Amino acid sequence: MDLKKIQEILEANTKDGTLKLPPAALDSLPIKEAFRDYLLDGDLVIKQVSIVPIGGQNVTAVGQGGSFPFENTYVTATFTTVPAPDGVAAMTIQADGFYQQTKVWNFPTAFPVLAKTFYKDLKFNKGVLTLRSSNASLTQPPGLSFAGTQELAGTLAVVGKLLNGSTDVDLSGPIKVEGDKTAAKAVPVMALEDPSPGSAFGMEFIFQLLDDKSVVEK
Repeated sequence: MDLKKIQEILEANTKDGTLKLPPAALDSLPIKEAFRDYLLDGDLVIKQVSIVPIGGQNVTAVGQGGSFPFENTYVTATFTTVPAPDGVAAMTIQADGFYQQTKVWNFPTAFPVLAKTFYKDLKFNKGVLTLRSSNASLTQPPGLSFAGTQELAGTLAVVGKLLNGSTDVDLSGPIKVEGDKTAAKAVPVMALEDPSPGSAFGMEFIFQLLDDKSVVEK
């Protein structure tokens, strides 16, 4: 598959300004696996989409996210081929929860199952979800990951004293999606960590946000 074919497929799956890309549309096993493991094996939906070839290197679709877990984000989906110029399609999606958004993003926006957990009270001022197919990069890991900045507000403000007096903290790490394959009940399993340890009392402190399970109401 080449870039021209990728663009044709993306355009063929776009109607009235909305891209609805099925898992098997690009005939790529790595992309199908990414859809299966992280997108609930459903369509990738991008509203108000623009599809643009970039310098003969990739084809990029940008717009408003409209499917799990990219609701209420600005999505940049980049498609290329490995090996170039005529190989298996590869995909990288970056979904920014704060760029051109009117609704404040938090984890329950992406994962509704967290709406009744402590995650609903956590505040962020930056947040990007990234999904890579297994053939998308030689240097970056495949799968879904998060990178963002959490505000240390309210009861968490005291934590800042252990992190060099910070009022916010950078967090990043991988996310797996487990549980029922529905947007309402899919559970994110994640271990997010501040890459820069803080120090106080002669010791180093690392801030972590861990979620290895979640109770789902039936």
